[in-house]
Amino acid sequence: MNKLRKRFMFKVLLVPLVLVFLCTSGFGRIVSNYSPPAFAVLTSTVNNINSYVIQGGGAFLKSHSEVSNFLNLIEISEIYSVDYSELKTLIDSAIENMTMAKFYYTQLNLLAQVTPYNSVVIGKLHVFNYKQFQIANNLNPDIFWNVRGFLKVGDVRGIYQKMLADTDRILAILAEVQLSLSNNIMPENAILWTINQEFFTCLMFDQYTAMVFYEILQMN
Repeated sequence: MNKLRKRFMFKVLLVPLVLVFLCTSGFGRIVSNYSPPAFAVLTSTVNNINSYVIQGGGAFLKSHSEVSNFLNLIEISEIYSVDYSELKTLIDSAIENMTMAKFYYTQLNLLAQVTPYNSVVIGKLHVFNYKQFQIANNLNPDIFWNVRGFLKVGDVRGIYQKMLADTDRILAILAEVQLSLSNNIMPENAILWTINQEFFTCLMFDQYTAMVFYEILQMN
C-alpha cells in the first residue's frame, strides 16, 4: 500500500454517506433531521428551525462532497500530475459551503434558544432505550454514546450548539489546507487525515441524532 493510499483509510467509509445525504426533503434524512419536533409544535418558528436544519445540513454536505473530490484528486496524484488550480477551486468551494452551513447553524441556535421545548418529545428522549438501539443498529458506541449524552437529558439545543462548533473547527482546518495550496505546497498527511476524520465523526454524530429522533417520532 503506497503512502497516498494510507492517507485515506477513512475515505471509503464516507462514500456511501455522500449518496444518501443528497435527499433533504421534508424533515430531511441525516444531519440531525427530525429534531425540530423537539420544540413547540405547529408554529412558524418550528418551521424555521426545520428550514435552518435542512439548509445547514445541505451546505455541510456540499462542503463534504468538495473535500471528498479533493481527496480523490490527491489519491490519484501519483499516477496523474497534480493540478493545483483544481485543488484550490475545490477547497475554496468547500470553505464557501461550510461558511454557509455556519450561517444557517448560527440562525438555528439563535432561534432554538428562544423557542420552548415540546415536553412530549423531550419526555420520549428521557425514557428512550439508547443501549438497545445502539446494539440493534450496530452503531459506533463511542459516537453514539456522545449523542446519548445530549439526548438522554433532552439537550437538543446542545446538539445544535455542537453542530455550529463543528463548522468552526472544520473551517479552521480547511483554512490550513487553503494556505498550503496557495503556496503550491501539498498539505501534510496529518492534516488530510484530520479533515477526513472530522467529517466522518461529525456526520456520524448527526446521523445517529436523526436516527434516534426518527425512532421516537414513531412511538405512540
